[in-house]
Amino acid sequence: LFKITDFVEPSGLAVNPATGDCWVADRGNNTLRLIRDDGTTLLNTNGPGQPTAVSVDPATGDAWGIDAETQQVFRIRSDGTISVTVSGFIRPIRLAISAIDGSCWVVDFGGSQIIRLNASTPDGYHIVQQSNFHLALTNFFVPVDISIDQTSGQVWVADRGEGSVTKIAADGSIIRRFFALVLPVALAVDAGPR
Repeated sequence: LFKITDFVEPSGLAVNPATGDCWVADRGNNTLRLIRDDGTTLLNTNGPGQPTAVSVDPATGDAWGIDAETQQVFRIRSDGTISVTVSGFIRPIRLAISAIDGSCWVVDFGGSQIIRLNASTPDGYHIVQQSNFHLALTNFFVPVDISIDQTSGQVWVADRGEGSVTKIAADGSIIRRFFALVLPVALAVDAGPR
């Protein structure tokens, strides 16, 4: 057991299930930190900007994150190299990576949409000006959280404005929408067993 206390405003974390390493987005320090499961800091990098959310790809160890300052989504390697930056979001707030295909699903709260970025999305990609490497799902009101079933690849989205939770297939088609929730703000998918 260990405790790390030098964060200012930790706003997101993600654990790599393959290694136990943990990515932490510290918005207040404008840093991303990669911490080994014994508490040792493997990487402490400035930026990009104000990282607020992070999700890890268990297949590669890379992380995807959100920069609140530029409203961009980025991919960072475990050595600290930013390999991909994607722009065109209005206000991205959450994201999740599919272990099935490496796609990155982003909750664009400001755009009332969910964006699925392909694993092969190139650096400098813009979701408004380009269309080859993403899918936009626009039938949401106030999406606030997202989680992926890593066994099936199905995606779950909480929509606070609509009082709903939506189940989406890996290809982006809506499977089912559950209504009559008061204010869903967070969700998580049970890892199994099935």
